[in-house]
Amino acid sequence: MSTTTPDPRDRSPQPGKEQGEPAGFRLPAGDPSLPLERVWPPFGLCLESPRLVLRLLRDADLPAYLAATTEPIAHTRSNPFSSPWNEGTPEQKAHASFAWLWECRSRMDQADLMLLFGVFLKTDAGEVLIGMQDVGARDFTLLHQVSTASWLVRAHQGRGLGREMREAVLLWAFDHLGARAASSGAYAWNDASRAVSEKLGYRPNGTHLVPDAHGRQAEEEVRYRVAAEEFVRPSWDLRVIGHREFAAYAGIG
Repeated sequence: MSTTTPDPRDRSPQPGKEQGEPAGFRLPAGDPSLPLERVWPPFGLCLESPRLVLRLLRDADLPAYLAATTEPIAHTRSNPFSSPWNEGTPEQKAHASFAWLWECRSRMDQADLMLLFGVFLKTDAGEVLIGMQDVGARDFTLLHQVSTASWLVRAHQGRGLGREMREAVLLWAFDHLGARAASSGAYAWNDASRAVSEKLGYRPNGTHLVPDAHGRQAEEEVRYRVAAEEFVRPSWDLRVIGHREFAAYAGIG
């Protein structure tokens, strides 16, 4: 689990930047039969690893998301996140988390990208939502770097799933999106989160003080960075669906 996601930024039109639809994204007019993933391609992006399926949540997934957030998540001495979102009541989580999920849907271009992948475990009974894996970027076509953050239901921790979901988004970011580096962060005392980063080839990239989840005291956060060529790749191959359409929509491909 990681502490941070990219900070929100001013997304107003910038001087000198033309506004409008991405050059590669086209839709026919007057056709109400188009599937949702056609009119909003991020919904069609899907990453599949041996045990997991990662895709953006649709509104129909929100009850499963809420159920996952109400299960125990952290088992560290302090809250490992940058805010205490995991400590609220189901009502508070529904109010705040759903608004955050919907807000991030508006951040789908190369200048300000925030993808909140639902992490679904494959089971004999179907796919079960067990966590989230975030990927963010700013000015991607200029900087070619992404950042990640995640959480996983406690009952599914200790099985290598946290590593597998991070591997999935890094494979996608490096091999399909064209990222050259990825960053992440964790509180200095969060050994489990730091271990995942280090096993995947991340290197420490400085420390700084940040407020804890409750804003009551300072915590030391360790930042990590991994270049594409330093990434310790898994032995399995990632299946990617819908990337070309997503990249065209986001103005990346």
